Amino acid sequence: MVLLGLILHAFLNIVAVSRIDIVFSFGIIADIFGVLAGIYIADFATSFVHWMGDADIAWKNRFLKRFHELSAEHHQHPKDFLKKNYFQIKGNIAFFYAPALIAACILAPYAAISPLVLMLLTVSNLMLVTHSIHKWSHEKHPTGIVYFLQHHGLIISPQYHIRHHTPPYTSNFSGLNGWADRIFSAIFLRNKPASASLSGKRPHGDRQRMLVRTPGNAA
Repeated sequence: MVLLGLILHAFLNIVAVSRIDIVFSFGIIADIFGVLAGIYIADFATSFVHWMGDADIAWKNRFLKRFHELSAEHHQHPKDFLKKNYFQIKGNIAFFYAPALIAACILAPYAAISPLVLMLLTVSNLMLVTHSIHKWSHEKHPTGIVYFLQHHGLIISPQYHIRHHTPPYTSNFSGLNGWADRIFSAIFLRNKPASASLSGKRPHGDRQRMLVRTPGNAA
C-alpha cells in the first residue's frame, strides 16, 4: 500500500502535467498567482492539520484520536521524529491528496482555468513533502539546499519551529513555511467562536496548553 500510494501520486502528477495547456493562455501572471496561492493554501492547511493534532480536544473519531496520540508522543520525544521512515509515511498520506490530483487531471485541458490546476498541483505536492520539512526543522545542523531554503524563509527553520515547542505552545503551527501564520492565528488561535464551532469544545488558545507538555524534551 505504501508503494502504491507513491506510484499513484507520481502517475497523477504526470497525467495532469501532460494534459495542462503549456501555452498558459490565461496569462503568465495568473498562473504565477495560482502557484503562490497553492503555496499559501498548503501552508494554511499544514497549520490546521498540526493544530488538530495538538489541540486539547477530546476527539471521538478513531483516526483523529490516534493522530492526537501521535502528536502528543512527538511533543514528549521530538527527536524520535528523526527516526521515522520517509517512504512509509509518504506512501500512507499520498492517498489523501489523490482527489486534488484527479481534479487537476480532469481540469488540466481547460486553458482558462490553468491557475486553478497549478494551484491544485502545488497544494497536493507540497502537502506530501511537509513531513520532510517538519523533520528537517528538528535537525540541529541542516546543510545544503535545506539550509538555504530554511534561512530564506521558503521552508520552516529550527529557529521557527522551536517556538512551537516552547510555552505557551500556541504559535508556529506551520509545517511548510509560515506564510499563513498571521491569518491562521487570527482565525483559530484568537477567534474563540471559530475554534469552538469547529470542535464543540473549548478552543486550543483558550487553555494555553497541549495534551502533553514536557518543555525539557522540546527540540
